[in-house]
Amino acid sequence: MIELEQKYYHQDITSDELLRLREKVNASSDEEIGQQMYEQWMDDSVQPNAEDRLPEEVWERIQEKVGIKTVNPWHKVWRWMQVAAVIMLPVLLATNFWMYDKKNSLQTSETTISTSSGERSNVVLPDGTKIILNENSALSYSAKDFNRAKREITFYGEAFFEVAKDSLHPFGISSEGLNVQVLGTAFNLYTRKGETVARIALQRGKVMFTSTTSQDRAIVLPNQIATLDKSTGSISVTTASDMVKDATAWQRHELVFRNATLRQVLATIEKNYGVSFRFRTPVDMSDLFTGVLSADNLSENLKILEQSYHLKTEVHDTVVTVRR
Repeated sequence: MIELEQKYYHQDITSDELLRLREKVNASSDEEIGQQMYEQWMDDSVQPNAEDRLPEEVWERIQEKVGIKTVNPWHKVWRWMQVAAVIMLPVLLATNFWMYDKKNSLQTSETTISTSSGERSNVVLPDGTKIILNENSALSYSAKDFNRAKREITFYGEAFFEVAKDSLHPFGISSEGLNVQVLGTAFNLYTRKGETVARIALQRGKVMFTSTTSQDRAIVLPNQIATLDKSTGSISVTTASDMVKDATAWQRHELVFRNATLRQVLATIEKNYGVSFRFRTPVDMSDLFTGVLSADNLSENLKILEQSYHLKTEVHDTVVTVRR
């Protein structure tokens, strides 16, 4: 600690050393600080004009100024606490300024939260907004954008949002080809990079859904789904409570199909489980299927398909062989 103090007195201390010095001072007792201050004072190396005055003479003058007449040990401790406070004040101010500057730099940095295949994540933003991220999704935000003029995030993938209500600070979502503006509401947003459509399914509240290419916009109400064609920028709105429920099926680990062709069903299974189908018998891919499959149980799904289409399946690694 003495070495750090010497560096501080000679203004030759780094920010890391300044932080270490502050930690050592906080960890020292009052008696230890007093003794160290006394030793430093009696050391000629840190006294200005030390050749003109003897250390003891200077010390006696300080005693007279402070007004301490006795050698009571508690008075001595209190005297050195005063001296320590005066000497350490610049250290504390410099350290606090450095910590404040470091905190500001952290607040301006961007935070990104992402999920990979088969992974989901629960996120709570600084304003209290709750988000459930589906797999292969990501959102980015900066803390300085919250609780100010507006709240903004950048997002792609799929997620369910429960936006904290705040009429003074609108909540905005930017993504590929679209913007969403809300105050306080709950909805599912599907907007994956590279795909030609994006959808928002509103559970409660109200949102403004806008295309950034055509500036087409739509007000979306509860039990409505708005679909954006990214290639044209057009938006269509459909009212159907069952479709809104289907949009959040991924949260219940479900794959929901309504009059979907067998080709669509198999493509969804391949994408969800990372498998491929190999057919040893002809199958009509245009057959329609309506039902709910599991998002995390491949064997159960294959049994349903076997019963529905009178097929037999075998799984080897990532290949599903289909026979009659």
